[in-house]
Amino acid sequence: MKALLFVLVMATAAHAQTPEELMRQRYGIKGGPTNVGIPLRPIQPKQSYASSDAPILRVVNGQPYNIRKSILWHDVEGKCLSVHEGGIILQTFSTNAVYEQYHVSAPPNVAAGAYAPEGAYGPRKRLVSKELVPDKAIFVRNYLVGAEGKNLRVPAMQAGTTNIDGHVIELWDCGTPYIPPKEPTIVPSKSDLNGPK
Repeated sequence: MKALLFVLVMATAAHAQTPEELMRQRYGIKGGPTNVGIPLRPIQPKQSYASSDAPILRVVNGQPYNIRKSILWHDVEGKCLSVHEGGIILQTFSTNAVYEQYHVSAPPNVAAGAYAPEGAYGPRKRLVSKELVPDKAIFVRNYLVGAEGKNLRVPAMQAGTTNIDGHVIELWDCGTPYIPPKEPTIVPSKSDLNGPK
């Protein structure tokens, strides 16, 4: 039984075809892979954007921006203070972190000149406490789905300053969706339809 199985495995291995041979057989191509003038290569799929690479175009002040590639766009985080007709007021926060300094002493053989990985010994710091402190209020224009009291993370671009209730605050803009311009429709004249005279 084992001998029969061995013979069957060896027979199928001897007749195994490579993908190039299968392709030549399927499409009736004779000879080697370069017989028709171009080498056979795997067919590359048409370029398609993965969801993380697809451009996201937003228009700010009449100018379209790809928010994935433009260095002007940042994620603004904060708490929504109020909702206005053209956007929201967002309270941003900064982190007030307190660190403690300490020192890691080297063993005696390392202090005498033996090898030690860089940064393995010496001064260190560790986080003792971290607190969020209100930083500044900003107006985020064209963000229309905010609700008061919600924590938000908004991709936006700084666009100047604005006056809200008598206070001048930073203006950030989420932009509006980019709509490509329509190509003009050319209507032929009657002389073009009749041909040359």
